[in-house]
Amino acid sequence: MLNKFLEKFKKCSFSGRAKETISKMTDFSVKVDRENMTVAVLACFSCYIEPKELFLIENEIKKGYGLNGAFIYPKYDVEFEESHMNGVIETLKQRSQLEYGFFDDSTFHYDRDLGEFKIMLRKYVTSYVVETNGAVEFIESCVRDRFGVNINVIIDYEDFVPNDYVSTRENELAEAIKNTKFEIIQKEEEKDPPRSSLFESKQEDADYFELGDKRYVTLGKMTLDITEPEPIYGERRNWNFTPISLLKKDTGVCVAGKLFLVESKENYEGEKITFTLYITDNEASVSGRFTCKKSEAPKLKPPMYVMLAGKAEHRRIYDREKEDWVEDNEITINIKAINKCKVRVRQDEAEEKRVELHLHTNMSATDALADAGDIMARASEWGMPAVAFTDHGTLQSYPIVMKAAKKYPNVKPLYGIEAYYVDDTARAIYGYNDKNTVKFAEDEFIIFDIETTGLSAKNCGITQIGALKYKSGEIIGRFDSYVNPNMPIPDYISKMTGITDDMVKDAPCEKDAVVSFLEFCGGSTLVAHNANFDTSFIRRVANDNGITFENPYLDTVALSKYINSDSKRHSLDVLAKYYDLGEFDHHRADADTEMLAKIFACMVKKLAANGIYNVNEMNTAMAHSADPKLLPDYHMVILVKNLVGLKNLYKLVSYSYLDYFKGKPRIPRTVLEEHREGLIIGSACSSGELYEAILQGRDDDALENIAKFYDYLEVQPDSNNGYLLDEGRATVEQLHDNVKKIIALADKLNKPVVATGDVHFLDPEDEIYRQIMLRGKGYRDAMRETGIYFKTTDEMLAEFSYLGEELAYKLVIENPKRIADEIELIKPIPDGTYTPKIDGA
Repeated sequence: MLNKFLEKFKKCSFSGRAKETISKMTDFSVKVDRENMTVAVLACFSCYIEPKELFLIENEIKKGYGLNGAFIYPKYDVEFEESHMNGVIETLKQRSQLEYGFFDDSTFHYDRDLGEFKIMLRKYVTSYVVETNGAVEFIESCVRDRFGVNINVIIDYEDFVPNDYVSTRENELAEAIKNTKFEIIQKEEEKDPPRSSLFESKQEDADYFELGDKRYVTLGKMTLDITEPEPIYGERRNWNFTPISLLKKDTGVCVAGKLFLVESKENYEGEKITFTLYITDNEASVSGRFTCKKSEAPKLKPPMYVMLAGKAEHRRIYDREKEDWVEDNEITINIKAINKCKVRVRQDEAEEKRVELHLHTNMSATDALADAGDIMARASEWGMPAVAFTDHGTLQSYPIVMKAAKKYPNVKPLYGIEAYYVDDTARAIYGYNDKNTVKFAEDEFIIFDIETTGLSAKNCGITQIGALKYKSGEIIGRFDSYVNPNMPIPDYISKMTGITDDMVKDAPCEKDAVVSFLEFCGGSTLVAHNANFDTSFIRRVANDNGITFENPYLDTVALSKYINSDSKRHSLDVLAKYYDLGEFDHHRADADTEMLAKIFACMVKKLAANGIYNVNEMNTAMAHSADPKLLPDYHMVILVKNLVGLKNLYKLVSYSYLDYFKGKPRIPRTVLEEHREGLIIGSACSSGELYEAILQGRDDDALENIAKFYDYLEVQPDSNNGYLLDEGRATVEQLHDNVKKIIALADKLNKPVVATGDVHFLDPEDEIYRQIMLRGKGYRDAMRETGIYFKTTDEMLAEFSYLGEELAYKLVIENPKRIADEIELIKPIPDGTYTPKIDGA
């Protein structure tokens, strides 16, 4: 924060003492009053700072910029104490024209419970002087703004006051006080505002700066290059800009931003034309109007970046009831001059540029925003050699990309898709050796369920394990144990499961409970509903404590999708109704296990009725009749390597919509394998099959088996997976561990790992539009900052700096370029019209 502050006030020569104070800031913002030549700094501090230290900084700012005044308004992250009142009084004296010497030697008493702060004055003064000049209001406001505490200040006095002092001194003070004013920043009242958002308010002034021979201005959330403005209407020499959000009526203004809409209307005679322009600085928008001769009309074609000068007025609209023109509250600009300028965009300053292999355009419906042409233009400007276009389940951006490629020949377009992939070769059983045939009617099964403190096997603990030993339709053994997870049980979990901290405080720890459970299981096959979830917790405890866990396990969700294909849903309570098995206490391990045993018995009977009596026969039957529409889907990136691959991708997309569409266009693994020639397959994001398996805590053999199917593995920045942090399913350290696990897998299998951005919009400031879009779709976390914008090489390298410079370079630059170099330059749509030839037509 010190460097940021020094950069803001470049002309100031702060002392070491002042710098030490500045270094204790945690945030700050600046308000400039050009009319009165003053500057106000709103600053957050991690500790209490004496006012005299702030006065030193104020004086240096005032001197450095030749101002009439500089004021620092602190906000402290400490609790308000009686001793802090001395600093408030010092500030009162500093800000006022009066000395307020009568506060000297005062005593204070703070009643925290009542919120009352009594000040006992020792000097000769009456209540009239103190209580009519705003000093009390200043003190209360100062404490509120600095410490976030509302107090009621009470002034008390000594009984003895000489009459001659009162008659003369009071009159002199009262006269001087009439014109005394205090600088108090009034803030909008918020209900428990978060400290981190204290200064996330609208920009309060234009910010000018120079880089090399270029001059820029930042307005709202946009930075414009105003080095060489191009006049296109009227004349204006001096441009003193105001952010659109701060426009006031009846003032001369200059604004700048992106022109996004132009409306025009000719007058009745057709000699003049009235233009209405709409511009935005990405924080606020405004309209402006001007009328000119038709022959002198400027060329205004959005989108373009413009500077407008004129007078801010309230818009006039026609009121049909009043049958007259009236003003509304919206500001508009009566335009006198228009100049064309340029927008400043982020630049890729790296000597060697990266390649982006995972990017969505606005053809990824209601999910991404970037225009394919804009992406190609930005990649060209940055010197990026290639960029892949991988929209969700669609190829609709291809014509736009192909057209842009002609305009930007220095960028190789890589054509691809982010597919919705389903593994229709998947089984309901895991870790099973088909040489040891397990028979449903004869062999022993362990039907089990667990309750946990949350969804993450890495961060959450087990609170209950319930299990039944099942053989030939009979229950021959029971296991039930509460488990002390060594962490608090969240309230919402307690409400759902009925398990509280008191119930588990004396229970066995996770290690002891899992050891007992596995001893109960022996070598039997485990059965669980959504078994990957339950076994991930058992495996985590086993791995952490050196316990052997090698039992095969069967997932009744996958089995139900096969044997109960007429049911749309396959949750435990739905299946209980499906088989008419009555009510049960859902979300309790013991009750869930009892119900699952009944459901499993019904499934076994149904399998037998279909001639399926053992696990081998079940696997064979499921392999032949798996319905991709009922299987879980995963994200997968498919890149086109050559024309053969292009044709195969076109076929795959056609199949996905015509044959396997259910909510999404699905591509089954068996179909993909038939059409894999000419394609390069990537493991995609956290919604990909590999990352999902890592989150489930699957063992290394399972992860290797999944990773083998892919040509390259992907990793993304932390921000892409921020939802896992919000949900408590991972920490930042665990996100990094997941990336390292993927890298280790790739090394073992001799596959490249690439860092991709999973790009959904062009620039960071565009995120708000996607948030609005997702909010409209009903996403609860729509307003979460994802940071999935088009990153420069240096930005991407910084995201993976925790891997070390050499490895980050390999993932961000070397490996993606290697893959891009393998891909031929192709045209997705051949030249020509290819009209059909029909004899006789």
